[in-house]
Amino acid sequence: MTRDGDDFLEGMHDRPGYLVRRLQQIAVATFLHRTERAAITPVRYAVLYALYRQPRIDQTRLAALTALDRTSLGQVVEALVKKKMIRRRPDPDDLRRQVWELTPAGRRLLERIQAPVRASQEDLLAPLGARERKQLLALIGKVIAGHNGLTRPSGARRFRGTA
Repeated sequence: MTRDGDDFLEGMHDRPGYLVRRLQQIAVATFLHRTERAAITPVRYAVLYALYRQPRIDQTRLAALTALDRTSLGQVVEALVKKKMIRRRPDPDDLRRQVWELTPAGRRLLERIQAPVRASQEDLLAPLGARERKQLLALIGKVIAGHNGLTRPSGARRFRGTA
């Protein structure tokens, strides 16, 4: 194997990590194409959708639902607050606790982009038949469930020997 020739990259297209990264690139591209007018990213959409599904949750729960680490989530919520899509308020059940919720503008945006988001999901899976789609989603879910503890949002387990 040499760095100069094609031998160096041989087999790269058969590696799961490479394929998952390429699929993520394609998923983001289809999402951005369909939601272009809304000027929203998939991660910001995930935060809005999580708050739609579970209104008035704290940042720890929001991080877990969206699989984002605290730093990344902090940047996302800051951007959404600036755009007046979400707001933080005292929890009505426990005034010591702060919770996030959609603003009316955030709810309107989310409602407006539901059809384009669904279309982006269809675009992504278009090369597959119905049965293949179910199989793919089941297998991806199985891989995620088998490794979910490796990521910080769902648990702080780390690989041995890493800082």
